[in-house]
Amino acid sequence: MDTERAVASEMTLYSSDGEPLYLLPGERERFLAALDEEDPVERMFCHLLYYTGCRPTEARELVLKGVLIEQGCIELRSLKKRKTNSKGKIKPAQFRTVPVPPVFIEHLDLVF
Repeated sequence: MDTERAVASEMTLYSSDGEPLYLLPGERERFLAALDEEDPVERMFCHLLYYTGCRPTEARELVLKGVLIEQGCIELRSLKKRKTNSKGKIKPAQFRTVPVPPVFIEHLDLVF
């Protein structure tokens, strides 16, 4: 089985109750448009979810040094990664870097 098929077969699009787990493209656009009515802090949190695709728990873990202004990226701690290796030893925290639009970095700087 090639890597692309393996990833697709592991990805779950619906919960056990049949509810969609992710927003469809049209829903994403409506979500973004609805943010205009939110206060700046809540708007930034939702933009972080929108632009990075991270989980809310990962977004709450974001710290100042995770905003890589020069690179135009956000560094997020991966919370769903295994915390121990195959021998039971605790692994160091794992991070992933996600590029975001420059305007989002600018807005983060203005709000915070």
